Amino acid sequence: MVSINDHLGESEATVELFKKLEVGQPDFAASVYDLADEPLVSAQEYDLAKRYLGDPIARLESAKRNFEEGMEYSKTSRSGDASRKAY
Repeated sequence: MVSINDHLGESEATVELFKKLEVGQPDFAASVYDLADEPLVSAQEYDLAKRYLGDPIARLESAKRNFEEGMEYSKTSRSGDASRKAY
């Protein structure tokens, strides 16, 4: 849904859907927060995003680890240049 909304320029639909999930299915909302974080922040829904953000240091470490793994993968990938550009 998020990908479709992004493509259509409808990120506010993602925000509205996430708000509905938070009310009706908070555990599920928490499990899909990572898909909605950028639209929430873009919509200045900071309080809502903060509830699900978790530990910012842990998120940064995870992003760093994912980046490093992607860069290592790009060294062995047949499409290494494209892989590096993806990260």
